[in-house]
Amino acid sequence: MCVTKVSKNTRLCWFQYRIIHYILGTNALLFKMKLVNCNLCTFCKEEPETIEHLLWGCHIVADIWHNLNSWIFDKVLIEIQLNLKIVIFGLYENYKLNFIKNKVILLTKYFIYRCKMQNIKPNIKGLQNYIKENSI
Repeated sequence: MCVTKVSKNTRLCWFQYRIIHYILGTNALLFKMKLVNCNLCTFCKEEPETIEHLLWGCHIVADIWHNLNSWIFDKVLIEIQLNLKIVIFGLYENYKLNFIKNKVILLTKYFIYRCKMQNIKPNIKGLQNYIKENSI
């Protein structure tokens, strides 16, 4: 996804840039830099917190993606087929048709990261409110 076409918000653009360049401040990276004492996931505390784990692999985050898909399907009868590659990079095919899906994916990733930074577990109600507040 070309993030500047999805959002003009510089904070979101910088966030996506850090993801694709593998410089997002996860516990695994910060642990290597000796800035934190533990490399484990902020949410599950079971595996190293890499970008992939934080945004896709953590079972707590997996529930968020599942609940998001259910919520969207209940509202507009659209299902987003998600996988790690789509979550990290977005949807490239039919870019104009996938604009809203890419925006929702980007907002969800940022919501997850904000929860990590605030040391709170993400939940679907919080995500729904965040998406509504930051709608297109």
